[in-house]
Amino acid sequence: MPASADITPFNNSYIGRREDLLSLVEQKPQRVLEVGCALGASGGWLKNEHGCAVVGVEICPKMAEVARGRLDHVHVADLNRTTLQELLGTERFDLILLGDVLEHLVDPWTTLTHARELLTENGRIITSLPNINHYTTLLSLIFMRHWPYRNRGIHDRTHLRFFTRSNLLELYSGAQLQIEHERRNLRILEIVSGINVLAKLFDFHPFRGYFTYQYVHRLRRVRATSTR
Repeated sequence: MPASADITPFNNSYIGRREDLLSLVEQKPQRVLEVGCALGASGGWLKNEHGCAVVGVEICPKMAEVARGRLDHVHVADLNRTTLQELLGTERFDLILLGDVLEHLVDPWTTLTHARELLTENGRIITSLPNINHYTTLLSLIFMRHWPYRNRGIHDRTHLRFFTRSNLLELYSGAQLQIEHERRNLRILEIVSGINVLAKLFDFHPFRGYFTYQYVHRLRRVRATSTR
């Protein structure tokens, strides 16, 4: 990071290393694409840990400026105005990170398809998306008759698309991807609170889906089935 970089203006919710995504990195990647790289904390860790080349995509120029001190290259781009293919052309990656990005896009279905096309043959995509089926959504709609717009979290007012787990399965299937590993981030409250440790008590059917705050998935290409 450049010595002059000042990270204090940035929201702490978006600048930290994503341990939940990194925990699903199974093999040493050689080339990584981090979409929504913020300050490059996650990609920078991968670069230091595995010696891989990391390319970032970030909408905020000020964040991208800091990320350039950690990553090999950072594109400043709004994926609602340009595509990954336009940015990266024929480049290929064996790991693509999409941490809390797709819900901010007008067309996440096409973006995920383009991401798959940027993968090497055995590449993986790791996604993180909020679960709109969290009980707080239902509580607000049923008892308050109000959509809970907030400045962050599941009901972030900048979200354009909303997903339950079944919606995610459709999203992945449409991009010819399948879940290889699933992690559920459980919370009782959207905000960071000590009470959230109790959410693990509900990590069983049929309550699991109502206390899942985020789904984190490692995805691979759909394997072709042989026909005889």
